[in-house]
Amino acid sequence: MAKKTSYNSHFYKMLTHYVTAAVLAVFVVIFTSSSIFLAITLKQRAEERHTAKVQLYVSKIEQEISTVEEKLEAYDMAMRRNIDSEEAVRGVLMDMMHDKRFMFSFICFKPDGEDRAMYEVIRNSTNSLPYFNKRPTGHKYETYPYYLLPYRLKKNYLTYPYPLHGEQVATMTHPLVNEKGEVFAVMGVDYRLNHLKHIISGLGRSRGEKAAVFSVFSSDGRYVIHSNRQMVENETFITDARMNNSPGLEEIGRRIQAGGSGVESIDYDGNKEVACFASVKAVNANWGVVMRVPFTEIYSTLFYGLLTSTVLLVICLVILYYVVRYVIIRKTRPISDYAEASVAIAQGDFDKPIRRMETGDEIQYLGDSLDEMRVALKDYMHKVAETTAAQRIMESELLIAHEVQMSMLPRVLPTYPSHKDIDVYAFMQPAKAVGGDLYDVMCRDEKLFFIIGDVSGKGIPASLVMAITASVFRASYRGGIAPNIVVENINNTLSPNNERNMFVTLIVGELDLSDGRLLFCNAGHDPMLIVREDEVVTVPMDSNLPVGVMERMPYTLNEAYLNPDDKLLLYTDGIAEAENTEKKLYTIERLVETAQTAVRLNAREMVDSVIEDVRRHADGAEQSDDITIMCVHYKPTGRMWKRIAFENDKNEVTRIAAIINDFCTSLSLTKDTILNIQLAVEEAMINIIDYAYPPNAESSNTLVLSAVSNRIDIILSDSGTPFDPTTFEIPDTAENADDASEGKLGIMLVMSMMNEVKYQRIDGRNELKMSKEIRKEK
Repeated sequence: MAKKTSYNSHFYKMLTHYVTAAVLAVFVVIFTSSSIFLAITLKQRAEERHTAKVQLYVSKIEQEISTVEEKLEAYDMAMRRNIDSEEAVRGVLMDMMHDKRFMFSFICFKPDGEDRAMYEVIRNSTNSLPYFNKRPTGHKYETYPYYLLPYRLKKNYLTYPYPLHGEQVATMTHPLVNEKGEVFAVMGVDYRLNHLKHIISGLGRSRGEKAAVFSVFSSDGRYVIHSNRQMVENETFITDARMNNSPGLEEIGRRIQAGGSGVESIDYDGNKEVACFASVKAVNANWGVVMRVPFTEIYSTLFYGLLTSTVLLVICLVILYYVVRYVIIRKTRPISDYAEASVAIAQGDFDKPIRRMETGDEIQYLGDSLDEMRVALKDYMHKVAETTAAQRIMESELLIAHEVQMSMLPRVLPTYPSHKDIDVYAFMQPAKAVGGDLYDVMCRDEKLFFIIGDVSGKGIPASLVMAITASVFRASYRGGIAPNIVVENINNTLSPNNERNMFVTLIVGELDLSDGRLLFCNAGHDPMLIVREDEVVTVPMDSNLPVGVMERMPYTLNEAYLNPDDKLLLYTDGIAEAENTEKKLYTIERLVETAQTAVRLNAREMVDSVIEDVRRHADGAEQSDDITIMCVHYKPTGRMWKRIAFENDKNEVTRIAAIINDFCTSLSLTKDTILNIQLAVEEAMINIIDYAYPPNAESSNTLVLSAVSNRIDIILSDSGTPFDPTTFEIPDTAENADDASEGKLGIMLVMSMMNEVKYQRIDGRNELKMSKEIRKEK
């Protein structure tokens, strides 16, 4: 019986936390979205409010400057009537000074040669009485902007602000023009800017403007009015912006000088601010008004509101937490009883009934379901015991089937250790207890026969098809037939009565150990690879249908040649399609890369290296298909061979004879032996050239020379008309020989010079094999 585990009653706490957290999350979302909306609204309203205030300041400044301009123009006529009397001019100027806004009034006459006349009335302080003064003749007032600009422009002009008697003033001038349109005098007043400051101050500040910074600057950028009095007269908006690292303020000043207005968010001395600005349009006064309001002041109301809401939220959450906790404890109390009952069931006590609780909700439903589960589990455990016994019997039978299947495969590789010129190794791992992959190897005389295949499906049905395929392969090769005929025999055996529509992809091959010639037939299988010292080559092959699909299907035969030390690699799709935990395939490209790194290994080591790389790729993922791989290492020892292609031309005979001479000389053969071989090959070649092909037909001819021990083999192959010279009867007498044709005499000569001559027709080609026992020079 399982050990009883003790549990702490924390479920109600966890559920309380979840409910409270959910409520908190909803509130935070609502609270955050509302705060963002409120912040945007506050900023928009602040911008609108301060923009209106700036426009009010601009309107007051424009109105004040226009009033000064209008009053100056009002004295135009009075000055003209009294222009010839110094006392009258004085009276007009003194009358102008009755306006407390003016600190200085004057008139400058157009100089007549060296004769200059300038009259002025001066007020030294705010409450002092003005007094009249006449400038000395040497005072060159015509060079000053307050005279020069209105004189040239012939219109009113307001100068830059400048200090005078401890105050800041700006001079408003007006040109006097005669009937000819010529300026004969300029009169003006010095407007005390303190009066403008009083007007602006009188507008007062509304709520939300306590920390706002208000400023007015003139055309030259110098501050005329500023919340910080130290900035007036001493700084311009450019120096102010650069001292406080505020490119935005400098840009605003330049926009104002260009006549612009608007609202911008700027940085000022490391603080975020909203700047509302506008330009003053009066006379030539290109002044600007700027109001900067810190974000902290705009959002102060929001901050205090958030703080109050947060405190209320915490209080509400604490109350909610304890209310929810109380309710959950009352509602979940029956769960503890059901939990104890579940532990009893888990320990195998199916006979103890579960106490029913009449709650009328999901809790009651849970108790009823738990009791039903107890009864169902009791029945199920009886059935499991019976099923387990049956499963053990099935597993035992599957183990026997696995052993039978594996016994059908070659157990010792290489299968024929007496053949030192071939090394074969294979590996198979079914995905289940039994699988549908197969391989087999047979060696007879100087040929190696092999097969590799993959049955569709897995398990016992696939293993039965695999067993039939392997049996037909072995039975067929005992008759020494071509690989494509072996495949046809397997197909004709599996196709009838194939109700489950199972098919097999396979490759059947025949390797001639004497010359490396490889004949093979592919039935829908993955292509073979030839692993050489400098490359891995995919063997080209025809794509035939898998066997078992359609009875009496013809299958084509392919041909290739292995060089000494080549390795032929055959595999099933379980290699290329091996998956890892991320469902990525191993792929043929990775198989080629692995084979290239193992090119110097023997057959077993190469197979082991591929299997190890596949396992690394799978990284513990479950095997999804049978895995089979076979390596054939062709390593002829004590054998020489050479393959030559030749055209259907008698001139080729001389070239081939020279090649035969070099090949035989390297073997130290006697001159008579070399001559006999040359004559036999020459006669066989001429027979092919003269009789094998119709006129103008394409030809394909090859010659293979192979030498081993005390024998030399010559194989002539052509794609011409079928003809078996070994069926020709050699005449017994010279008389009969004279009656034979020239071609027949050549065949007679070949058969008399060679120890053995064999013929076979393979895949549409004539193949004549001639063997000669050789003697070497002493």
